[in-house]
Formats: sequence, structure tokens, C-alpha cells
Amino acid sequence: MIEDSEPQVDACMESLVQDMMSHVRFPMMTPRQLAELLLSPLTKQYKEFFIERMAMGMSFHSGQAERVAEICQVESGRLLFTPRLYTADKWSSLLTVENFIQLPAYHTRTLVFSSHAFLEECAGEKTCEWVIDLYPKGVWFRKFFLIVWQGTVEVPENVLRTVRVSVTCRDPPNTGEDLRVKVGILITGIQDGVEHVMTVYQKNHHFSTNNKVLNLDDILDFEELNDPVLNLTGKSKPSPYLVGPNRDLLKLHIVIAPLSDVSSKDMIDKTFISSPR
Repeated sequence: MIEDSEPQVDACMESLVQDMMSHVRFPMMTPRQLAELLLSPLTKQYKEFFIERMAMGMSFHSGQAERVAEICQVESGRLLFTPRLYTADKWSSLLTVENFIQLPAYHTRTLVFSSHAFLEECAGEKTCEWVIDLYPKGVWFRKFFLIVWQGTVEVPENVLRTVRVSVTCRDPPNTGEDLRVKVGILITGIQDGVEHVMTVYQKNHHFSTNNKVLNLDDILDFEELNDPVLNLTGKSKPSPYLVGPNRDLLKLHIVIAPLSDVSSKDMIDKTFISSPR
């Protein structure tokens, strides 16, 4: 009976491995990472499946356009060449705001970092520099005077009660060409004493020499972040998005990943994963 069950167990394991690993986007791994898979016992045991997937990745990184085009024709083929929200250093950086309670209204926190401009290795290792401006306590447009041909026009001040993230592309890698990227914001929160990513905001966008700035408003509910709520004892309850020992730290992980010509063209505006307050 035991001997008869072994082939069934092997077949079940093979099916399980293929079902699980089929969700891994091998072309998003670097050629070095793909090569290291050859040393994995799992790869050696299910060589045919893994070699086929690894070959897809190497075709992408070596610029084999015809082979990549063939893969794109199958169901979900383009997703293999579409990055997820990876938090590796070459795609992302952490932006934190300490002493949030004492932060003045309309204050700005700025982060500058670089990320790779291309997914495939054959395109080179060019990077793009990004400037991230976070407005966690609203945006204030001061009064100013606009000079037009009719004369001078006074533009009144305006205040936006919004939590805004402004993304600026300093130098698009190819002048005259659009840089298509996926922008993701992973916002940390706390629930039942456990700190975790509570909200995810993502958007696909095209940057160019004439369109270098992307403003993302309402990435969090303004009142939920800034207005404390009284609990049953009458004491103020901090926002679930403020973490740390003193519950006064706002933490955002900014991810900017490039999209290639063969990446999925589905435009994503927002994805929220929120926990109850």
C-alpha cells in the first residue's frame, strides 16, 4: 500500500509546486538570481518546469523580442513581464514622519531616491531620480497675483484638506520618450498591537519632459489621520496609521517600478487594503 501511494504523493507534490510557482514572475528576477535557481533542490527535482520558466526570464533580459512576443500571446502572458510592488532597494525607499502630533499644518516632508529605469538587463542599468513630497496635514496655496494681458488678477488662497503625495521625476532617462512606471505606496498601520501594511495605493503613470509631476491626493482619509477620536473613557485615541512606541510615527514605503513595452497595459488607479478602526 505504501509503495502504491508513493507515485500519487509525487504527482500531488509536482502539481502543488507547479500551481504555486506559476504565480512567480521569473522575468522579474535578475539573470544572476535565475542562475542561482539551478542550485535549488526544487529545481533539480522538477527541472522541466523550472527550466522553461527560467528560459522565459532569460529571453526577456537578453532582448529576444520574438520569443517574448510569443509568451505575451498566452493567457496572462503579459503579467509575467509586469512588476509587482517590490520593496527591494533598487525599486523603493522608506519615508517616515516622526513626532507627527507636533507637525505643523501644511508641513512637507521630502524624500529623494533613485530607482532603475528599465526592467530588462539588456537595456542597461540607468537610474531615474525621484523627489517625493508628502503633505500629511493638508495643502495650502497662498494668495498670489496673476499677470495677464487684461491686467493683474488676484487669486485667493486655497486650502485642501487632503493627504497628498507628490512624485517628481527629475530626469527622464530618454529625452522625448515617456517613462511608464508603476507607483506604489505601502502605508503602515497598527491593529491589535500588530504593525503591518494596512493600506496600499498604486497607480500606473507616464512621465515625460513635459509631465514630470504626479500628485496623488487622498492616499489616506484626512480626518482619520489627523483628527483624534475619543474612546469610551474620554481619552483621545491615536490614528491607526500612527505607529511606533509613542504612536507618533507615520511610515510609508514608496515603490516606483518601470513598465516595459510588453508589460500589462491594465491601468490601476487605486487599491485599498484597509483594516477596521
